[in-house]
Amino acid sequence: MGEPELVLAAHAAWMDWLRPEGADRKWALLGAMAPDLPAVAAGGVELARGGSPEALAERIYRRRPWPAVHRVAHSLWPLLTLIATERGDPRRRRFAEGYLSHLAIDYLTHHDDAWPPLWPLSGWRWRAPVSYWQTEHHAPAVRLIEMLPAFGWVDRRPATSAAMLAAVAAAHWPARPSVAA
Repeated sequence: MGEPELVLAAHAAWMDWLRPEGADRKWALLGAMAPDLPAVAAGGVELARGGSPEALAERIYRRRPWPAVHRVAHSLWPLLTLIATERGDPRRRRFAEGYLSHLAIDYLTHHDDAWPPLWPLSGWRWRAPVSYWQTEHHAPAVRLIEMLPAFGWVDRRPATSAAMLAAVAAAHWPARPSVAA
């Protein structure tokens, strides 16, 4: 499983953990993956053309039109549009829940590559104190926590899950060296 698949799996797993039952579950899971689907499609095209992983990152994050597509997909506008047009449709509601879960996870786990939530109207970004990929911002612990539901390591009971998450975070959080005066 490569990087894009792991990221999609983590988003889907958290949504599955949050909303495990119901006839419209698949819509919630699709919504949880939706913001990253344009990047996965662009990456698939690059790989089909024989591109390298470096070319993949270049295409998705730097080559037009993909940076703009990715920013729009990770802004609040698609979610707000879904909510405004929902009109009692449970599938749209579940898709919107999944989309919101994706954005919440990304807004909480991106530091240097934080998404601007109101793009293109505003370029302002909140930089999370942690990052899922930057080791200087606790990536090993964040990655492990992000993948817990995919591995079945969290329980649906909130107290049990909170204790498990706290234990895993404490065990894997990089220790900060003390600064000698």
